Amino acid sequence: MFYLLNPKKFNDFPVTIENIFNSKKRNLTVEIGFGGGEYLAELSNNNKDNYFIGIETSITSCLRTEKKLSKYSLKNVKIINDDAKFVIRELFDEESIKKIIVNFPCPWPKKRHENKRIFDDSFINTLNNVLEINGEIELATDVEWYSLEVKEQFEKNENFEIVKYEKNFDRTPKTRYEMKWEEMGRDKYLLIIRKKKHLKIKRILEEKSEMPHSKIQEINEENIFSLKNKKISENEKIIVIKNVFKSEDSYLIKTYTSEEEYDQEFFLVLYKKDNYWLLKLDEITNPYRTPAVKLSVEKISEYISR
Repeated sequence: MFYLLNPKKFNDFPVTIENIFNSKKRNLTVEIGFGGGEYLAELSNNNKDNYFIGIETSITSCLRTEKKLSKYSLKNVKIINDDAKFVIRELFDEESIKKIIVNFPCPWPKKRHENKRIFDDSFINTLNNVLEINGEIELATDVEWYSLEVKEQFEKNENFEIVKYEKNFDRTPKTRYEMKWEEMGRDKYLLIIRKKKHLKIKRILEEKSEMPHSKIQEINEENIFSLKNKKISENEKIIVIKNVFKSEDSYLIKTYTSEEEYDQEFFLVLYKKDNYWLLKLDEITNPYRTPAVKLSVEKISEYISR
């Protein structure tokens, strides 16, 4: 059973739950930052009539979690190795998630790191959009000041209401850290927030995710190699050419893009085809076809055809 889901395989965004699981719709719970995966595995196993998706940036955690899920032979759970802020906004349709769980996230206590905290205004709006009416967000943390900060953020937002704030709560299942901290007598805090009103948001993958490419009649090889370390900025989109490699009559262009706080690194391939040159995404690296990725094909094509 394969549990690791690659959202980049979809051609249209957002994606319905039925297409993700190839089955009829059920209630969906999403866990952000599932770590070792023990909580996600037990929750999925105890609720087989519902769907579960875990999102985690660590590939090591994803591989460990796959092993835990395999022990139960579960068919109602998937995991994604990516940035949750981007994936939740782009992958999930409006009002498609019943519950979102965030277990013991890093609170990023230093002032200079506060922009890394997960519950910023933009992400709170994203959570509102993808949650069903009366859908819930559940935050568990061992840091009191952080729990109060998040509580205050949602109290100020008219689209949500606080359902519960509890110190030293008891619940099932539990993460391994949760069990360890209980044994140590360490305090923990549970915050449950409910969606009251719906909010529209803007996504960047709302149009069909076609493979961007460009046909070029003639190329300037000198311009191709001068692309290395070139930086292009346009409308808050950043493109950086990291390197250029040549192999016979083809070129591989290592490219980096950044937009909407989401970074991607991928290759563009340039090769001769019939009586023209073709510049397109390399299918192995296969990034999301975001506006910045499409812009990189356009700008590089212009530059090398001069």
